[in-house]
Amino acid sequence: MTREFLEKLKFPEKVIKRIFNDEDVKAITDETLYKHTIENIKRFSNYGFTIKDIVIIINKNPRCLTINFKSILEVLNYLESLGFSKHKVTKIIKLSPRIFDRNPNSIAKRLKDIETLGYTREEVLKMFGDFSAIEELSLNKLSQMQKDLQTLGYTEEEIHYITVKFSPLLTLSFEKISNMYEYLKSINLEEIILRTPSRVMQSVEKTYARYMYFKEEKDEIITVESSSKIFESSKRFQNRFGTSDEYLLNKYPYIENRERMINNV
Repeated sequence: MTREFLEKLKFPEKVIKRIFNDEDVKAITDETLYKHTIENIKRFSNYGFTIKDIVIIINKNPRCLTINFKSILEVLNYLESLGFSKHKVTKIIKLSPRIFDRNPNSIAKRLKDIETLGYTREEVLKMFGDFSAIEELSLNKLSQMQKDLQTLGYTEEEIHYITVKFSPLLTLSFEKISNMYEYLKSINLEEIILRTPSRVMQSVEKTYARYMYFKEEKDEIITVESSSKIFESSKRFQNRFGTSDEYLLNKYPYIENRERMINNV
């Protein structure tokens, strides 16, 4: 019954398989699952989630089909009580539907714990609103990232600014951040991370390949002011400059040139 219902709603097959492979789903009968599925999808829709939103949520957390919607609504109402609009709440949930595995009290405690790392209440809510998955991270991980960033030479004030402006940075591996930092430092562009922390999401391999493209083929040295062009989306970069990332990554392999590059700082 449940499968047919989901198929009728045009849930992708891979999402349906993920649902039925979930341990919480396996633990109940199909009859019970069917009743919960109808009820929860209906009430998600009544709250303001589109069917596309609901597919995203269920794919990330199939347990949402087995939870009594009363507990789901408690979380939704709590998020609204923090000052988030319904539209913002839907965005928060789509990003991190695992939040439904918690209750308002535990969420409140985690947000309060993050404040102990030196953030104001307003800053914590901004970080949570921008990237709700931060609520899932352990306090030790958040604290360790702050310490790791200090080893790169950032001051406490700068780390505070970077992590509030771009909280997803706190979920990255420090190796990824440090590799990007060291490369940008080697070409005198480390200021980019402080100005636009989201740049660390791009791989250092792509950043290097694009930088070398401008240096070797365009006879142009990228500066902080002109650096946005090496952080364009792949599609926009190719449309704008007529060359693909695949071509550049093959022509300018970062790993093979890393030692020579660092020695030439």
